[in-house]
Amino acid sequence: MQRCWCTWLTSPRLWNSQSRLKLARVGKIGRLSRTISSGSTTRKSILPERTLLYHAGTGRTVIIGSMKLTAFFFFAFSAFLVAPSQLFHPDSPAWVPPAVVVGGLIPVLVVAQATAPFVTYIHLRIPFYARRSKDSLMKFVNNTVPLNTEIDLTTIGHFGWPHVHRMPLAELRKAKFALSAANLKRVLPSSSSLPKRSWWKGSLPTKFYVVNEPIGRRGPTPWQKVWEQLNGP
Repeated sequence: MQRCWCTWLTSPRLWNSQSRLKLARVGKIGRLSRTISSGSTTRKSILPERTLLYHAGTGRTVIIGSMKLTAFFFFAFSAFLVAPSQLFHPDSPAWVPPAVVVGGLIPVLVVAQATAPFVTYIHLRIPFYARRSKDSLMKFVNNTVPLNTEIDLTTIGHFGWPHVHRMPLAELRKAKFALSAANLKRVLPSSSSLPKRSWWKGSLPTKFYVVNEPIGRRGPTPWQKVWEQLNGP
């Protein structure tokens, strides 16, 4: 009996059957992993969560930034070089230094009011199902975009630095201003719900300027579809 048991344990048929079972299990695990990996790749999103909808163009951005920097340096030159030299000049009247400072400040105010503030990029935070392809993005913007969707407006500051203003879509309105090129207005909620800002940052900007190009042959862009859904004139 003991000899039969030993011969059965050492028989090649037993080990061949066990090795076949192991290989079958490994094959099933491999097929399962390939199925899972293929399913994950098909579900992978193409577009980022913060998707770019609008770009003003490199040429416009460079021109607006150069105008703001030129106006700032002109004011700095007038206020810190020309005005002190006239102040300590014996033959200069007393009204000349203040007039030089005010004259140097006028271009800064005119450029800031005219560009008001110029929007260079617009990003929209879209859900996962709208990030699978460009067609899914167009389907998302063709329908009514939820008002709680976050939108980021990137503007050029007074010194040429970019500033990102994040807000829900419900706070944006189309608008027209008499002495400004701005065509977007932000309607702020109650001051109690807004985060506190440092005094040197000033108040939140409420005017924005977006260059709206005419609809091309390929149809409206995603930003043009969002623009159509905004309230206002």
